[in-house]
Amino acid sequence: MTATFEQALEFAAKAHQGQLRKGTDIPYITHPVAVAWILHDAGCDEDVVVAGLLHDVTEDAKVPLDTLRKAFGERVARIVAVCSEPDKSLPWITRKEHSIRQLTECDDDARAVAAADKLHNVQCMLTDRKIVGDALWSRFKQGMHHQAWYYGSVAHAILTTAPSDPTRRLVSMLLPALVELFDPDFSTRWQIHPDRRQFLKVSRSEAERKHEQAGPSEHWYLAVDPESLAVKIVGQSANGRFTGLSGHEDLFPLAMAFVHADGFLPGGDWTAVETSGNREHDGLHRSYFINWID
Repeated sequence: MTATFEQALEFAAKAHQGQLRKGTDIPYITHPVAVAWILHDAGCDEDVVVAGLLHDVTEDAKVPLDTLRKAFGERVARIVAVCSEPDKSLPWITRKEHSIRQLTECDDDARAVAAADKLHNVQCMLTDRKIVGDALWSRFKQGMHHQAWYYGSVAHAILTTAPSDPTRRLVSMLLPALVELFDPDFSTRWQIHPDRRQFLKVSRSEAERKHEQAGPSEHWYLAVDPESLAVKIVGQSANGRFTGLSGHEDLFPLAMAFVHADGFLPGGDWTAVETSGNREHDGLHRSYFINWID
């Protein structure tokens, strides 16, 4: 533990004195300490770890960013600014959309802190749900479906920026925790305001086999039945025709190939832009949250 970390720990403890975790009697300081530990464990440098320790002092304890800047430097203050909601009087959905947008425009330091923050929140919710069941969701201003939309959107915002390590490792831990919290057995179809975001499971081994078999001009996509959420991996030849759709006339080919240059992502956003077979597009553009299995 460095002198700077000790200073930040004392600062955070004073700022959050008397505050409790939502719906519990647990001192709030346990959360930023856990976030800092997660960041340290993931290999983040000291400024990012310190920012994790301080990430809520501006939003929840009204500590001015200038105070943080003077005490801990510009980089720490910048990260905390991204992780803070500027106006708590705004509607919940407006505030959360702002936070999601921030994550698409900031640097990887802030994304790492956001991922660690959400990871610890989800871990705590999983623990609490085992104790109180679905009563967990009564603690929040918005219920389970809105929380699923928000947390899934945060993960998606981070993933689409092609995060580097250690942020990528943090998101790879967050994604399965989200699936466990919001849809553990994929028995439920999720249509979550406002993006019609839905959870899917996809065989990673099958996707890898398809990728290895693909020719230089062939791409592989997911096709999804929007009603049953059945998934099929289909190919697109050089002339643009989709292959492997026999018996799946109702499936929607998706706009983005599921194989990226840097390997298989653990999740992502996949928007339907056209139909296959004889089915007409219904005008609804859906997005799907991918969970790789086997």
